[in-house]
Amino acid sequence: MNRDQTRILQLNKRFNDILYGRAAVDPRTSRLFLEALCIQEDPAKSAEKLILNPPGLPSIQNAMRFDLSLSFLNGLATNTLEYLLRAADLGGGILDHILIAIVDPAIFWSAFAQAFETGALTEKAQHVFSKVLDRLIVLKERDPSPYRDLASKVLGKLFESQDLEVRQIAHHIKHVLATFASGSAVNDPSGPGGRHDNDFLNFREIAILPTADEILSKKTPFIRPASVLDDPEVIDSRERDYLDNTFRMLREDMIYNMREELQVALKKKPGRYRGLHINGLSMVDVYTGSQERGCRWGLVLRCHHDFPQLKGVKDRKKFFSDDPAGSKILRHQSLACLIADENIVSFATVLRVEDLLAEKLPRIVLQLDGEASTFKTLLRLSVSKNIRLLQIDIALFAFEPVLKALKNMQLVPLSDELLFWDEGPLQSPPTVAEEVVRPLSKNPAMDLQSILTSKSILLDPSQAASLLAGLRQRVALIQGPPGTGKSFIGALLAKAIHDHTSQTMLVVCYTNHALDQFLEDLIGIGIAAESIVRIGGRASAGVQHLSLQSQERTKAPRSKAEWTLIEQAKSRSGFLVERLGNSFQAIANADKAITLDDILTHIEFEDFDFWEAFQVPLEPDGSQIVGKKGKPIQQDYLLYQWSNGWDAGMFKNHPVVYPSRAREIWEMDPLLVKH
Repeated sequence: MNRDQTRILQLNKRFNDILYGRAAVDPRTSRLFLEALCIQEDPAKSAEKLILNPPGLPSIQNAMRFDLSLSFLNGLATNTLEYLLRAADLGGGILDHILIAIVDPAIFWSAFAQAFETGALTEKAQHVFSKVLDRLIVLKERDPSPYRDLASKVLGKLFESQDLEVRQIAHHIKHVLATFASGSAVNDPSGPGGRHDNDFLNFREIAILPTADEILSKKTPFIRPASVLDDPEVIDSRERDYLDNTFRMLREDMIYNMREELQVALKKKPGRYRGLHINGLSMVDVYTGSQERGCRWGLVLRCHHDFPQLKGVKDRKKFFSDDPAGSKILRHQSLACLIADENIVSFATVLRVEDLLAEKLPRIVLQLDGEASTFKTLLRLSVSKNIRLLQIDIALFAFEPVLKALKNMQLVPLSDELLFWDEGPLQSPPTVAEEVVRPLSKNPAMDLQSILTSKSILLDPSQAASLLAGLRQRVALIQGPPGTGKSFIGALLAKAIHDHTSQTMLVVCYTNHALDQFLEDLIGIGIAAESIVRIGGRASAGVQHLSLQSQERTKAPRSKAEWTLIEQAKSRSGFLVERLGNSFQAIANADKAITLDDILTHIEFEDFDFWEAFQVPLEPDGSQIVGKKGKPIQQDYLLYQWSNGWDAGMFKNHPVVYPSRAREIWEMDPLLVKH
């Protein structure tokens, strides 16, 4: 065995010793650990090991930041990142978890980025830096904004690279930054932002459910006219403007319906109120699901009175789950408006927990949306005397999933055709059914029985052109009056794609009836029922067997590394659930638990001007000032005076208490102070 072979064995041993906790990474052994990682044959398996073994992530995190010299950055650090990036196709977000461990805290990453900015990295290191940055700007598990800020800063330098692939990565980074940024600012009062507490320049910051301020606002919402999207002078922002406008228009459709229904419910407009009205509620808890099946947190409100619909009902839970009358009460994901002391507080969605609804005094779980609305709701409900709930009868489920998807979209699929096409040929799909396209192109009048169907089918010229367009182009629009064969051409397109490509198809129809009819056409033309899964409810008897619920269930296997991530997420979730419960109890008991000392401690860090105004002066020698009966003046004396609307008492003429800023605080309106 030669020296190289012996060294490889030693490196492998060191790698396993560190990975399984028999040795630790320190400044002396970090180089050996990284070298050992890079000689492993399978990057994907190595990445899984780093996740699967508890010492894995801390070890690579420490190893990458002990040495920040230029030789390390251009050498072993670059080699390590290059090796890990070869596992980019690994599922479950495994590579992203490893990269996050390396770049956060930003000890290594800051040095690596600075070396790139100063031109100190080699071509190979620049290439690796650009690939890592390209991945960080689209992170889903961590806030990517710091990496997008860096990308904006170094984009020009990336474009100057001599490496073609680096320049190509730069184009992708530019595209992501442009798309994920907010729409173009409009330099007039009708532009986005500033109308109320849920109106922002960046549409991704807008909470999907409106706030009370928004629903009561009389100002016209910001929506771009269609001409802006077609303006050639703003073509660089067209894609992000399209996403922005689509979100705002769809959301405004939803809010218009909410506003109309609310006006009827509050009897400010004539009409029949179809929802549920519950008067008398108390905020009592937070809900996070069961131990076996968690969910997004919700606020629990207890009714002061039982539901009248439950009078005489023996099996209350069965009434909510099985009885048609009970199933209509507070439907899952229906919309509710909370009103406290006759003021609209917020809107929330119902999380239907039948066990809680079936209690003698029913408990309702509501899920809030947006930081502003959540903060305001918790604050108002904790001090309100009269809380009531109005159920708003709109199809929220038809809006919310689409709006959430739009907020998360970075790119518009098929944007070249949908947004930028002017004239000329369209792009071809990834796979073309050449066995159908070639002969039909040569002879549009041919019988399709020889290439596609079991029956004789002859198309007229328009039908043949439509079929070819659907097979040759990524986007095709087929129009025609009733009876001209649009659905028939659609079925032929599906048959050609099914038989002659490996592509998966998604068929979307406007109604359940239209979908069922088309699925019957697909089966009739020769596509096996086993190849079709119908998603959605209300299927007709003829296609009921195609529904998702009727399919045989199979379990997808997960790797050990993925299970490790799941267990880590469960552990983190448990910690957050406990913290959420403690935080809620602190809010619920705020009027009992918060002392003047607590307030002083808070404002010392959050509002120094107020803290300074309430500091009790000391004697010239630094000792405490004493009051009546020789007792020292307490530290909360001035805050106590101020909070009751009084002056500074024995210190009202003291020069330390009345500098210019403190005077403004002490002269505040007493009613405002108490509020």
